[in-house]
Amino acid sequence: MTEGQMLKKVGLIFCGGCNCYYDREKVWNRLLQSSAGLYRVSLWEEALDKEGSYDLVVVINGCSSECMVNEKYRATLLVIHNLNYENAAELVEEALRRERGSERS
Repeated sequence: MTEGQMLKKVGLIFCGGCNCYYDREKVWNRLLQSSAGLYRVSLWEEALDKEGSYDLVVVINGCSSECMVNEKYRATLLVIHNLNYENAAELVEEALRRERGSERS
């Protein structure tokens, strides 16, 4: 990252946890660890989203029902669920790379 370049902001949202097939907290911890110096992770706040403050919104669903996907987010949306959670950090990095590419276009 070059000097003066801002870290991308990733907002995380957790589903209600009614049907979890994996430990969502472990995914959260992995994302925090892998984000160091690459992007900034925080829990999603609706007020910030309305201001367009996030580059990526990640919904961490405990199953593949994809609840909360129908909400309106001002940022690119990535859904983590029981079929892709093991690759969550790589999926976030890939989504941010795509987002950077679309900014240059």
